[in-house]
Amino acid sequence: MEENHYGELHPKIDDSKCIECGACQKVCPNNAEVSYRYPIICYAAWNTNHTKRAKSASGGIGNALADFTINKKNGVFVGTQYNKDFIPVHTMAKKGDDISCYQGSKYIKSIVGNSTFRQIQSLLEKGTDVTYISTPCQIAGLLSFLKKKYDNLITVDLMCHGVSPTRYFKDELTRIMRNKKISHLTDVRFRDNENHNFRMTLWDNEKLLFNKSGRCEYYFAAFLYGISLRESCYSCKYAKPERISDITIGDFIGLGKDVSFNHPKENVSAVLLNTEKGKLFYEEMSKAYPTIKNEQRLYEERLAYPYSLREPTPRPKCREKFRQQVRIKGFSKAIRKTIGFKVLKSRFWEFLRQYAITRKLLKVIKIDKD
Repeated sequence: MEENHYGELHPKIDDSKCIECGACQKVCPNNAEVSYRYPIICYAAWNTNHTKRAKSASGGIGNALADFTINKKNGVFVGTQYNKDFIPVHTMAKKGDDISCYQGSKYIKSIVGNSTFRQIQSLLEKGTDVTYISTPCQIAGLLSFLKKKYDNLITVDLMCHGVSPTRYFKDELTRIMRNKKISHLTDVRFRDNENHNFRMTLWDNEKLLFNKSGRCEYYFAAFLYGISLRESCYSCKYAKPERISDITIGDFIGLGKDVSFNHPKENVSAVLLNTEKGKLFYEEMSKAYPTIKNEQRLYEERLAYPYSLREPTPRPKCREKFRQQVRIKGFSKAIRKTIGFKVLKSRFWEFLRQYAITRKLLKVIKIDKD
């Protein structure tokens, strides 16, 4: 893989090793035909076990699927965790492994690795159950590589509005750590169920070192506004109602807006069961874990909200300005030049909100004292 001027990784053929067999072009998901399926059933789902759900981005369903695969099916889970440089990489977990590192959204382009798909294929050939959670394009890559269907493979795609190149995150993280004099880091989070939802937080074990609301932090804001995505994300062929995986999971945006939902609506997952195999697997998991709650909903309720399931994220007007700047100045300077005013405005409103909350608390304390 080779980086272009914008930090985006693209495959490059090594002509000195190429035998011109065409195999790489045949398995490329951009060239291969992909089967799409309209979901059979849609659930609003959440884990009532707060300990299990705490570090999850949404309802904790991905974690439950991983746990079920490993501990009930004696299988292998494949997902993304941070490496030592806090870049998401695809790794495997089996019985006895800690799977908490796979929890939480990682809004950065993940690295699959040269041998990941071969390892998955080897496990499948041995009859091992494998569950693979990833973005739709990466799942398409695996399916194209495998060339045949496996009954013991469950694919789970994430509702994805696009990913930002790893170089951008590395640039911004380096800047934050330098400015805040952070010497040791154990975790980076963008989402959780412990009062830090849609906030970029940096941790040293349980010590919170950095905490910024999504639109108040430059890397996260660039992602949320759709400015820093890979160029291919704006024409993503997987951002459509029909899905390529057995199961699709993500935030249930719009839940309860038109049809009543008699439970807390915050951080509830939308679960789409797209194949009979996926449906049976999910229902088996739900029976094994009574803390998983499911309420059937119309798919159209979630489909009403862009993007990911309807169409690709639109290319922002300021995207070209950002790309011109990022080639010359790098991500951190380029994004400040592009959306500096927006971020400062968000920080101002965040300050006013915190100020108002503080004043209300002081009034309550004063009343209690009186």
